[in-house]
Amino acid sequence: MAAVNAWVVGKWAGIEYTNRLDSIEWVYLALARHYREWGWQTFRGAAEWFPWWYNGVPVENTYPPLLPVLTAWVGAWCGLSGGMAYHWATAGLFILGPLGVYFVVWRWAGSIWSGLFAAILYSVVSLSALAMPSLAADMSSAWLNQRMHVLARYGEGPHLASIALLPWAWYLLAKCAEECRGARLAGAACLAALVVLSNLIGGMALAWAGLAVAVVYGRRAWWGLALAGLWAWAMVFRFVNFSFLEDIRRNAPLVGGVFAIGWAQYLGCVALAGSMFAIGWILRRRDRALVAALCFAVPMTAIPLAWEYGRFYFLPQPHRYHLEMEMAWAVALGLLAARAGRWLALPVVALLAWGCFAGRDYDQWIEPVTPASTFQVRATREMARIDPEARVYFLGGPRYFSGLERWQPQVGGGFANGMKFRGFAVGDYGTFAGRGNFLDTRDWLVAYGVDYVLVGGKESQDWIRAWADAGKFAGRMRQVWEEGDDRLYAVDRANASLAHVLPETVMLRRTPEAFYGNPDLQRYVGALEGGEDRGALWEWQGFSRARVRGTLEAGEAFATQVTYDRRWEAVVDGKRVETLADGLGQMWIRPGRTGDVDVSLRFRNPIWVWLPSVAALGAATLILLAELTRLWRRGRVFR
Repeated sequence: MAAVNAWVVGKWAGIEYTNRLDSIEWVYLALARHYREWGWQTFRGAAEWFPWWYNGVPVENTYPPLLPVLTAWVGAWCGLSGGMAYHWATAGLFILGPLGVYFVVWRWAGSIWSGLFAAILYSVVSLSALAMPSLAADMSSAWLNQRMHVLARYGEGPHLASIALLPWAWYLLAKCAEECRGARLAGAACLAALVVLSNLIGGMALAWAGLAVAVVYGRRAWWGLALAGLWAWAMVFRFVNFSFLEDIRRNAPLVGGVFAIGWAQYLGCVALAGSMFAIGWILRRRDRALVAALCFAVPMTAIPLAWEYGRFYFLPQPHRYHLEMEMAWAVALGLLAARAGRWLALPVVALLAWGCFAGRDYDQWIEPVTPASTFQVRATREMARIDPEARVYFLGGPRYFSGLERWQPQVGGGFANGMKFRGFAVGDYGTFAGRGNFLDTRDWLVAYGVDYVLVGGKESQDWIRAWADAGKFAGRMRQVWEEGDDRLYAVDRANASLAHVLPETVMLRRTPEAFYGNPDLQRYVGALEGGEDRGALWEWQGFSRARVRGTLEAGEAFATQVTYDRRWEAVVDGKRVETLADGLGQMWIRPGRTGDVDVSLRFRNPIWVWLPSVAALGAATLILLAELTRLWRRGRVFR
């Protein structure tokens, strides 16, 4: 079974970079390079702030770190390039997922054949594509491998990682429900933490899986499951803290579509939970494992299919839960077929033969590419040649490719769920989708401190051709580079610094809700571009440190074009001064004095952000080592 999955993913694992230039895989390659270069400094040290995306974000807001970190480790240990390390890591996770399905069904059903049936079914048949016509149309066939499709076509490596780890975590949660012991709790917490650090959709699916276990085992198991969940959260708290969760809550309804969360969604989720409890009560005398699998299959089926056939969403991005639906169905079908015993050998052999025959059908869409030959890399290289420290507005491929070779500060980024500043969704969409709105577009670019904008026409070489009016910049901005129908324009701000001395009266108090004709934004930009900005110096002193210098008069403050976060510390003459956010989510500094002012800025996570992770992981490590030592002495390590 593992060999069949290795056969399916074989070509993928042997290619350094693929020709899917519209895949988000390039973002993870860039992040892996960052983690490889900075290592533990991203956890606690000089690289806790990530200045390259969205005018700066905490490093945890770039993406859950497991796969980029794993890619960095594989590359460092094996001496591989970033692309090859990523493909090796994701190929291993591709194989691990079906092994987890096999293990869960085998242990719960007590039958090797039922485990093999479930795992092979999950490996070679795209159950979600058979149930969802949109997926079959996206692949051009319902019989291609859906897991391979989302990995190669869309770059869903982190999502694949989460569903590869999910069955293992689910199994240990069930063991905790049976008997709440230290080693079981520690193991369940560790695996649950890894799922969350892989992908947030997988983490949400694991929460539903935990609820399915709670339904089956009743109230006596709830404390153990709650303790395992809290322990897992403590482990990941450095990266999944309150600030990060608030950003996700604000951004997720606007990513991949409009998925505003209201009473319909809350009531829908309550109804799903109620359905799980109803199934648990009706089947209370049946096998617990089978009931847990059926309960888990309820939300994992309802979430994607409700969107497919009724355009109703329980959660944001419901269509992406089809991978979890496939896994839930495979486990449930394997347990339902357990009574067949050895008769399952026939479908197992048939599925193996099908996998060997059709498993590589997706290979025709996976072809190698040299990054240097792509427009995206040429554009980012040209921008770095012109000004490597300037902030740029990229769209499409260059937005993802920035960081593959070198980092370029940009107002956009690769993980919209993690951006902290407000109003960007309005400004971003209006910039590329608006027609004949040059003055409004320039106002937004100036407000966010953008120095250059890359614009693609109808014949752009990039994969996305979203500019509705690429000609609105022609003759009104200075063109600095051109290749085909793609052009790079200089914004030529009046003050190219990221810090300004402005009257506090021009600060935006509210987040702009409209792109056009916003008087508060126009007043702020007018102050930046007019005589009210007397200028200040912004100097980066590393990723997480900066210095601001300027001369203030009464009623003035420093207006920066760097994202605000309450963890920024501003110090003047050894005393901490006030920082606050404007309506755009950018940081203002109020020193509370006039004259020449020198501000030292430092972004640092307080001890309560990283200490829970250290303590929880340390405790789990000690408990698991003690348990392994005990089993070793009894000769039962591998039993």
